[in-house]
Amino acid sequence: MKHYQSLKDNFSQSFPGIYKIVDKHKKLIKFGIVGVAATAVNLVALYFFTDILGVWYMVSAVLAFVAAFIVSFSFQKFWTFRDNSTHKLTSQAFFYFVITFSSLILNLVGLYALVDILGLYYLYSQVVLSVVLALFRYAVNNFLIFNVKNGSQDNQRSITG
Repeated sequence: MKHYQSLKDNFSQSFPGIYKIVDKHKKLIKFGIVGVAATAVNLVALYFFTDILGVWYMVSAVLAFVAAFIVSFSFQKFWTFRDNSTHKLTSQAFFYFVITFSSLILNLVGLYALVDILGLYYLYSQVVLSVVLALFRYAVNNFLIFNVKNGSQDNQRSITG
């Protein structure tokens, strides 16, 4: 922790403008980092299940979704939003799953359309869908789940608590 604080202090003194922007938007930045990590898990798992294990790509997409969901929920809860409580864990996971599940349905429909109807390669299709659905999930998180008003964390309300 001492090294982290020293690094943070040096960065803030060396690059005060950049530090101010990063510090102001750290939740958004963390949200994006977790999204990229979850997307990477999704793509690696999709490839693994489909090309290595020979599972049909639609089933692979569901399995990859589950793996990415676990990574995403865990890191968003405990790292991005620093919610270390466990008493609401089940209800938070359920609500997060319900919101994320709608994304899975859209992903499967889009994947089927892009691969089976348009003939695009399944991994390229998944990358395109990941970007589109990330924008959807961000909007849902920003306006419904966390309901950020005026950019202030003091005004945030969470549906789950």
